[in-house]
Amino acid sequence: MISVFEAVERVQELLAHYKHANGSLVTPIHVTGRNGLIHVMQQAYGVPVEFAVVPWESTYLKGCVFRYGRPGRLERAEIYCPASLSVAWTRFVICKELAHLLLDGPESFTDDPLTMAASLIASPVFARVGQGAPEYVFAVAATEMLIPWQRRYVLGKFTWGRRAHRRAAEHFGVPDEVAELRLKRGYRGMIERHYRDLETFAA
Repeated sequence: MISVFEAVERVQELLAHYKHANGSLVTPIHVTGRNGLIHVMQQAYGVPVEFAVVPWESTYLKGCVFRYGRPGRLERAEIYCPASLSVAWTRFVICKELAHLLLDGPESFTDDPLTMAASLIASPVFARVGQGAPEYVFAVAATEMLIPWQRRYVLGKFTWGRRAHRRAAEHFGVPDEVAELRLKRGYRGMIERHYRDLETFAA
C-alpha cells in the first residue's frame, strides 16, 4: 500500500503543474474548468479524464472512478459523483478520485466493483491506516490538493476562534469535516513531518 509520504510527494508534483498553468496556488484551488486540477492532470500525464454528476442517491459511496486501458497503460478515466453532494463535497470527492489515478498501481484495479464498494463502505474515509482504512491515504491526498502546504500560513489564520474550521472550510472550498481534520494538532504534526522530508516543497 502506498504511504502518506509518497502520496504527499505525488500531490506536490501535481500542484507544481497546477501552479505553472495558473501562475499561483491561490485558494480556493480550481478543480473543474479551464486549468482546474482535472485539466492539469490531463495535460501533465496525458490521460483524458472526464467528470460527470449523475442522479444517483447513495448513503455510503460518494464517488467512483473508472479506468480504461491495457495492462500497464492507463488510456482514459471517468469520475462520477452523485448530484446530491454539496459543492464542497463534490470538489473533495473529485480530488480523492484523482488521487487514485495518481497513486494506484495495477494491484488496486478490479473488475468486480461491487466487492470493492462493499469493502470501502465498511471503513470510514478518515480512519487511521493502521485500522485498515484503504481510503485514508487518498483522503489525505485530496485534502493536500485543496489545502496546499504552500498555503499553510493562510490556514493558520483559522486556527483560533469559534467555528474556525467552518471559516477555513469556506475559504478553501472544502467540507467542514475536512477543514476540521486539517486543523487538528495530530494531523498537522503528521503532515508537517512529511513535508519536512520534502524540503523542495517547503517554501
